[in-house]
Amino acid sequence: MGDELLQQSLPEQGLIQQGPALERRLRATLDSLLDPHILLVAVRDSAGEVVDFEYADANAAACAYNGRTREDLIGRRLLDLLPAHVSSGLFEMYKNV
Repeated sequence: MGDELLQQSLPEQGLIQQGPALERRLRATLDSLLDPHILLVAVRDSAGEVVDFEYADANAAACAYNGRTREDLIGRRLLDLLPAHVSSGLFEMYKNV
């Protein structure tokens, strides 16, 4: 059943077959955006509660906005870089997205 859903959601497996070429196009598109865009992945504790987020991707504008290189952002934890997000309430807002 799961395989059928995947096949239905990706017509003729076109996206999968494009692999690295699609990834390069996506990177070029994201990096051409003037606005900062990041991808955060939830970090959960043993009970499943979100305790932090990890930077999984960031475009060039996000790197410039944060004053860091992409290599310095990717893999880092949000609250290590921006601990005030807890006291400001932003962290709770992130958790509810």
